[in-house]
Amino acid sequence: SLGNGVFDECNALQQVEIKDVGQWMHIQFADMQANPLHTGACLMVNGQPIKDLVIPEGITKLNPYVFYGYQHLQSVQFPEGLRQIDSHTFQCCSGLKEITLPASLTTIDSYAFDGCDQLNKIIYHGTEEQLRQLRVYSGNDPLMNADVYLGTSTSFNDRLAQLTTEHLRITLWCVILVHVV
Repeated sequence: SLGNGVFDECNALQQVEIKDVGQWMHIQFADMQANPLHTGACLMVNGQPIKDLVIPEGITKLNPYVFYGYQHLQSVQFPEGLRQIDSHTFQCCSGLKEITLPASLTTIDSYAFDGCDQLNKIIYHGTEEQLRQLRVYSGNDPLMNADVYLGTSTSFNDRLAQLTTEHLRITLWCVILVHVV
């Protein structure tokens, strides 16, 4: 656990080297300033920057602030079995463009994706009915404008093949409303 403001004045910090993304996921950050990524530092694994993040299997909940302000992140693939993305988890990840969500996901808490203004693509591995059941709380406005694909971006399932636009646009205001664009 890292306390309030631990990295508050560390504006010159350029990178954080970790050995295992899974271990990073278990850190409890008290607030955004407890996370060294909020200053623009690059998160590295074995000397390589994390840009396309694959969350390890076995993670069922993402802690608050775990990637807060990580500007180098471009995509995130969440594992099947993940149930909750906690508040502020990816807030201010300004480079994030694409996320892949599992059917097991039930909750996206407040401000989890706030400030992710480049987010334009969501791949959802559940059904349209499961998508409607997903609880998304306030402060996740970037999800409202993203295109949502059921299945994968390269191989659409039968439902998408029947749609003339080949995608669904979602509007999220605490409850998900799905309509064909």
